[in-house]
Formats: sequence, C-alpha cells, structure tokens
Amino acid sequence: GLYRARWRRASPQQRAAMTAMAGLSEEGGPVRVADVAAAMGKSAKALASVREQLLKRGYVYSPERGALAFTVPGMAGFVLRQQE
Repeated sequence: GLYRARWRRASPQQRAAMTAMAGLSEEGGPVRVADVAAAMGKSAKALASVREQLLKRGYVYSPERGALAFTVPGMAGFVLRQQE
C-alpha cells in the first residue's frame, strides 16, 4: 500500500523522474540530479520544479548536494516493476 499510494498520487512528471531515478540507482541508492535529468532528456534546471515537488512530498531526499535518493527503502524496485 505505501508504494502504490505514493505512485498514484505522483504526477506524470514526478513518475517520470522517479522512473529515471530507479533506473539509475543501485537498490534505491543516491543518484545525481544531472544524471536523472539527462535520462529524461532535460536539463537539470528544467528538472528543478519536479525535484522540489518530490522533496516536498517526501518521496525523495537529498543526501548531499546535487543528489537524490528515495525516502522509502524498496521504492526503486516498485517503480521499475510498474514499467514491466
């Protein structure tokens, strides 16, 4: 329920960002924002508002400058399974 509820509440842009994060991360570990943006075909600047929304909703956190990670363990795997 926890994963599915977060996924359903996310906007299409937020889902796209989380999908890119999941594809880049190792077991939900931190990924660089620039890499997420590149995977989405956007600039890091263009991703800024989506990043901020994900942070405010508590879906991700920033463990260090320029990086993002999922707040809930296992979320990356759930996101990847949604793409199958």
